[in-house]
Amino acid sequence: MPYRLEDKGWHMYLYGFYETILEQAWLLRYDDPRQDCLVHLLVDLQKLPKVTYLSYGREWIAYHDDSAWGERTEDKWNAKFESDRPEPTKPEAKEDFILTCDEWVNYSCFLARFLGSKAHMAHKGHMKWPSIDVELALEKPLPAGKLGECILLVASNWLIHAGKIIYEDMKKLGTERWGLGRWGRWTEAIRSILEAGGKTDEVTARLQAAWDTILSLNPNASKLKGSSEVKESGEVEKSSEVEKSSEVKGVKEDSETKDDIEMKEDSQLKESSEAEGVKDVKEDSEMKDSSGVEKDSEMEDDIVMMEGSKVKESSEVKLGSEAK
Repeated sequence: MPYRLEDKGWHMYLYGFYETILEQAWLLRYDDPRQDCLVHLLVDLQKLPKVTYLSYGREWIAYHDDSAWGERTEDKWNAKFESDRPEPTKPEAKEDFILTCDEWVNYSCFLARFLGSKAHMAHKGHMKWPSIDVELALEKPLPAGKLGECILLVASNWLIHAGKIIYEDMKKLGTERWGLGRWGRWTEAIRSILEAGGKTDEVTARLQAAWDTILSLNPNASKLKGSSEVKESGEVEKSSEVEKSSEVKGVKEDSETKDDIEMKEDSQLKESSEAEGVKDVKEDSEMKDSSGVEKDSEMEDDIVMMEGSKVKESSEVKLGSEAK
């Protein structure tokens, strides 16, 4: 038969096979259970005996690590990426735009399911899609209308279906671009959006499910607020310890200040007491000196009186002798 004359090889076969899978992922609504069926099919294919093939000058393993999967998923993602153009106003163009947005949500959800499944195998750049899709919703100005709703749905589905592997990868890598600090910003953004309200019931339900996933991975997320959430969990703990240390230090400084004040007051009291003591001693000494002077004066007067009396008696005796 004619088709047997053409040797398509493993690469071309996988290219067509993945094309069929991904086309279905476009069409199946993001919450359709059949999306999981597609993922389970890929998981089961990996249980088959491994088959290797040559392509682009190297060896690949079909259904495990092959170039065809990366090529097709990347091309499909780029084709349905609708965040880089405004929502059209003309009815016909707007209808097509809305359809493309819905397909983008469906396809992104399938990629999220695959990323969070046992079929996924980590490779360089495997976190490209969630890093861009979630950033659009939670770190960039959110557009109004259908596009804004789709962006939030895409981000929510990434966190719902692949939140655990994203969180662990951020924790492992720990860079400014891809670390728990960024996870903290996402956490705060989702909380703020939910608290602000005003979204459709569909979007709110998905955001709430994403929030529940965040809490399952980090129960303390509900307690973190403000810029502290942008930090790594380790940094948050460190900050807490530093704050505690600062508080203890402050208490200690206050205590030392209080002790210094008390010592200073005691010293002043002591000096005052000593000064009063010196003053009392001086006054006693002056009083004593004054008393001594008075006594000496009285003794001198007594001596003078006694001498005067003796002189008088001597004079009387002399006069009596002359009279005889």
